[in-house]
Amino acid sequence: MDSNFTVESLAAGMILAREVNYQPKVPPLGPKQKVPPEPVTIKAETISGADSEILPKCPMVYAVITDSATIGDPNTPDWQPQLHTIRNRISKPALVPLNMANVSLNVECQIGISFVTVQGSWVLHCIKGGLHCDCLLVVPMNPQGTIISLDIEMGRRHYRTVLIEDKGVPNYGKKKFMGANRSEIGMYNPEMFIFKIPQVMAGESLSLKILWFQPMMFLDRNYSVFVPFNFPEYLVPPNKDASTIIQISCTIDIGVHQDLIITQLNHPLKELSRIHGRVMFSSVGADHLYNSDFLASYMVSLCPVLLVQEPSHKLDKRGTFYISICPPDLEPVHMAPRKAFVFLLDRSSSMRNDTMDDACHALISAISRLQPTDCFNIITFDHEVFPFSSTLQNADDHSISLARDWIKEHCKARGGTAILEPLMQAMQMLQNIEGAVSHIFLITDGSVVDERNICQLIQEALKVGPCGPRISTFGIGQFCNHYFLKMLAVIGHGLSDVAFQSGKVKEKMDNWFLAASLPLITNISIVIPDSSQGCEVYPSPIPDLFYGTPLVVSGKFSRDFPHAIKIIGVLTNGNAWEVEVEASKSKHIDLGKVCAKQQLDFLVGQAWLHADEGAKKQAIDLSMNIGISCGLTKLLAFEAAKEKKVAHLQENHQETAIDMRKHAHMAVTVMGGLVTGFGNVKATIDNIPSMHPSNGRTDTMSKMLYCYDWGLCGDCCSSCVNADRYSCPACVLNCLVYSCQMLCVEIACTTCCEICLDCMCYC
Repeated sequence: MDSNFTVESLAAGMILAREVNYQPKVPPLGPKQKVPPEPVTIKAETISGADSEILPKCPMVYAVITDSATIGDPNTPDWQPQLHTIRNRISKPALVPLNMANVSLNVECQIGISFVTVQGSWVLHCIKGGLHCDCLLVVPMNPQGTIISLDIEMGRRHYRTVLIEDKGVPNYGKKKFMGANRSEIGMYNPEMFIFKIPQVMAGESLSLKILWFQPMMFLDRNYSVFVPFNFPEYLVPPNKDASTIIQISCTIDIGVHQDLIITQLNHPLKELSRIHGRVMFSSVGADHLYNSDFLASYMVSLCPVLLVQEPSHKLDKRGTFYISICPPDLEPVHMAPRKAFVFLLDRSSSMRNDTMDDACHALISAISRLQPTDCFNIITFDHEVFPFSSTLQNADDHSISLARDWIKEHCKARGGTAILEPLMQAMQMLQNIEGAVSHIFLITDGSVVDERNICQLIQEALKVGPCGPRISTFGIGQFCNHYFLKMLAVIGHGLSDVAFQSGKVKEKMDNWFLAASLPLITNISIVIPDSSQGCEVYPSPIPDLFYGTPLVVSGKFSRDFPHAIKIIGVLTNGNAWEVEVEASKSKHIDLGKVCAKQQLDFLVGQAWLHADEGAKKQAIDLSMNIGISCGLTKLLAFEAAKEKKVAHLQENHQETAIDMRKHAHMAVTVMGGLVTGFGNVKATIDNIPSMHPSNGRTDTMSKMLYCYDWGLCGDCCSSCVNADRYSCPACVLNCLVYSCQMLCVEIACTTCCEICLDCMCYC
């Protein structure tokens, strides 16, 4: 994450934007004349949560202003704004939002994956003509999304992206890594894609196009896609209605010839076409468009779906198949037998503060949902192991009450991280359980050195029989080895999930616990006639079908795919389950891209787990052919003059190492766009917290959020908040806006203190 992207810089830039955008273009005043600006009306929601108001809720481009003397109008040389909020020098960079000329959003929903394209133009309007400054592109997005491509045009300069193999990336140093730089500990925000555009000239127009894909959310038989697209008023050029410069289009394709039921579309889009299983919408010709986030949902059929596509890429001669099984309603779950659960909770020092509190609350909620016929145990671990009990306990009211008190007393962050011993203890506890569904839940925020050994030991232990315990994993933060956690869940027929921000831990853990604790169909296998030697299945083994979570299986085939396959499994009551599914072909869906993320994760995990060069090469080839990055490839941004093309780099996909001497005219930047990784053992050993705060601040930022004369507030409020204490965000934004705009110590401090009385913050 760019070091300039902080709540402070955003707040400062917001104030400057209001003054620059709304002041009349008149000659500068004399040295003795002062005209205070009009007071700014602060909305109630702004006061109640400044960080929420300041952080971008749409694609934004910011000018990085480091010197107030550069501020002006590139088209009016003699005009300078009367900057009452700034001294001659800005002590911290201010991020001023650029005026937006136009922007469009295109969302293509293909089964359970959405491909999002944002295209627009922004103008650097806030610095004097002839000068230049750096700009930041900031795109809020799904933390599990992956950037596919980025194109930027400005004047004669052009940025494009190309995907290359990891070992072909030269070592440019961490300062060259934009977007997802984990070396800046605590600064990485997986919900904000950030790209730095250097030396943009005043008045220059930036034309941007960014493409990413993200998994769709599933809830109550509905797939939903959400894209932040709510533009602030000060971003739109004066005298322009937002709906005149914003366009939205959406296509939903379920791949099969069935009636498509749209359950939610929060923009009044016009339906352009509808055929069985596919519908297209557009804002062109529609009624007044809302300036709000984009949300669309459609209902999913309960019948299993099988889609087949013949080879569509020159370098991969195999076809692709896709299988989706939607979980039925909750009623059949009541037939489930007795359950035996062991919860493993990491309590190392890096889990301190809100992370541990949220994890404990989610754990208490999970054990509170157990039935009296169930049994359970809890094991907390750091570098040592502390079980709640030496044996499994019945889930009666007395045991649940004791467990709640035990969690509150013993689940305190301390020590290091060791996963193998608690995991083996849990396996031993569940070894001789009969007549019960047994499950291990592992929650951790770190990486350990023996992860391969752990997977191999668990794999051997589960070979004893098909009735071994299921294993589900939950990663917290960026320092986990997410491939280890995913592979452990694949081996254990369980679920794997992750939370990257502290405010999302409890909610995501609650959903994960609920789904994984309610298996609907277990021991699932697929019978594909006449293709035993020419078919690959991902993942393998196939996970169980859990409540509220569709089961998706994909694969590759070399021969002709049969017209129908069989899917077999075991219901929770022990009865056999079998269904025959007929294959369908879709003309519009690229199954290779829809299935790419699942296949890449599995192949990279296999390559990591077994040091398998074949799986590694397979993952790299698939990534390069599809154009989607993985843990073994990187997305690079090249800057070049427009007349110098970089298309030849993309045409030669098999070039494993690019000779940069051939491309000396280009500037190269390693981009973000991939959230999951192989973990950080050193950070785990050092007990560095890996969570990014949900409000957009790190601990370092929070300490700087007091109003102590940044060069923005002048002398108006230099002591309204004690620099040794933390300040609530409402105080900060209110102090920034009111005190800076009204230039009044009494009003600023009085207002600040009134807010503090409500939030119990002591100024």
